[in-house]
Amino acid sequence: FSQKPSKPSLIMAADGKINIFVQLDMNGNKSHCFRLKPDDTVTALIEAIKREEGPQVDDVTLIRAAKPMRTKNNNGTAMKLSDYNCYDNVNIFASLRLIGGAQDPNVAPAAAGGDGGSNMRKFNTEKVVKLGGSLAFKQGSTTAYKDCPLYVGGTDSCGESSIPKAKLPCGCVFCADCMCTTLDMIVKIGGGIKLHCGDSAHGDHILNEMLLYEIAALTGLEKQEKDIILSKNYMKRIDAEMHVCFNDKCKRFIHRPKGNLAAKVECTVCHKFNCWYCQREWKGDKSCNNEDCNMVAKINQVIELGQMKTINATHGAKQCWDTRFCPVKTCSAVNAHGTRCQKVTCQVCNTLYCHLCLGLWDKPGGCKYGGNCEPKPKKLVTAAELPL
Repeated sequence: FSQKPSKPSLIMAADGKINIFVQLDMNGNKSHCFRLKPDDTVTALIEAIKREEGPQVDDVTLIRAAKPMRTKNNNGTAMKLSDYNCYDNVNIFASLRLIGGAQDPNVAPAAAGGDGGSNMRKFNTEKVVKLGGSLAFKQGSTTAYKDCPLYVGGTDSCGESSIPKAKLPCGCVFCADCMCTTLDMIVKIGGGIKLHCGDSAHGDHILNEMLLYEIAALTGLEKQEKDIILSKNYMKRIDAEMHVCFNDKCKRFIHRPKGNLAAKVECTVCHKFNCWYCQREWKGDKSCNNEDCNMVAKINQVIELGQMKTINATHGAKQCWDTRFCPVKTCSAVNAHGTRCQKVTCQVCNTLYCHLCLGLWDKPGGCKYGGNCEPKPKKLVTAAELPL
């Protein structure tokens, strides 16, 4: 059934199910609520969406906060909703690719935001410990808590020794108020897509977002608000798997078919063409023709996001950059190498080429170099290499 999200419940229902709110557009005009168990699979949620939306749905992409939701992990194991920390009344964004499309949707008012927090927060110590945190007492004391540094605040530390403080696995110490302030700075002001402790020295130390939410003593509505902001921050990035249709009367979430990195993307709901790079209307033929859309910089950003990998070529294992610009002069696609040998099919122009040397795959058994083919280094593009 379709409805707007209600006030979050902090208690799971007797049947063990939780509410999953699935939002299909940025305006909040189109949403569904599904009741599923946390141990249900992501595939089960996708199938529920398809049943609700009808047989015209060809493909579904899901994002929870700033995390794309996969149906299986790298080992082929089915992913569950609990693997993505789906709590009761969680908000998930869904992009649908439709068969045959639909009519332009009507404009609707944006959904209301979340509520604010209190001036003095305290977290539940038992829940924090259960999620992997620990209590940060001063040495030799079981009642006085350590100071927590404010990495993003206006003072050097928080010295409230009577307020519970939690120690993260990375070693940082936070009270509820300081954690809430840190998360707000990362999410709302910094435009971040990954929650962390705020200490740059800890880099990509993996932290359980539910632990951070619990330390910050967030209400259900505050969790929803941060998840939505994280999703919006993520969809603004060039490497996001989901964007928002530029059409103000639509604003449905859009995604590209798997493996397709083309710049021109059609919204299958309103049938308008979007530029994936500047996220505005595609007005031209070979390029979007938006004055300040720097396709070269955007394409190179995608290439830079690649990495070195070992490719099992037909003549032995070779180290090569895994993300390449299509060598065909009339194409502007960026292709990522899959799991096969060096033979690659461009997802846009369907040309076969060698991922190592970028030569055409036009000889029996390979490119023109055959067994002497060696990988070219990572290569960025220039304006001269883009199709006219």
